[in-house]
Amino acid sequence: MADPGSDGLDAYELGESRYGKSRIRLVTVRRGPTQHELRDLTVAIALEGDFDAAHTHGDNTGVIATDTMKNTVYAFAKDRLTGPPESFGLELARHFAGHDVCRKAVVDIAEHAWVRVPTDSGPAPDAFTRAGDLTRIARVAVAKSRTTSVEAGV
Repeated sequence: MADPGSDGLDAYELGESRYGKSRIRLVTVRRGPTQHELRDLTVAIALEGDFDAAHTHGDNTGVIATDTMKNTVYAFAKDRLTGPPESFGLELARHFAGHDVCRKAVVDIAEHAWVRVPTDSGPAPDAFTRAGDLTRIARVAVAKSRTTSVEAGV
C-alpha cells in the first residue's frame, strides 16, 4: 500500500466489513422408539462489524473464525434445533451478534424436505428419500441496536 498522499489522496478508508461462512451442511437424525425424524439444513452466517484491525494491523483478536461458526451451528443443533428453522436462526444470530466487534449477524437457512420411503406396510419409520419439490428458507438478522428481522418462505 502506498503512503497516504502519494497518489493524490489524503488518507485511506476501509469500507464496510462483512465476512462469514456459507454452505454449512447440517443433517440430524433423532431416533425415536417407533420412528426416526430427519432434518437437513444448509446454513450460512454473515457477520458485519468493526474488523478494521484485522485489515490494517493483522490483529485477528475480534475475528470469529469461520470454523468456529460452523462448529457453533453443530453445537447449537444438538439441543436447540427443536422447532422451526427461524427459531434456530434466531438463536444463532443472537449468539454471534453478542460478540463485541459484531454489529450485525445474518443467518440464512434452507431446510431441505425428506419423505419416508413407501413400503408395502406403509411409510418406513427409519428410511427417507429426498423430496425435491420445495425448500423452506429463512433469513434472520440481529443487530446490536436490538433490531431483529425474520423473513421466511418456501
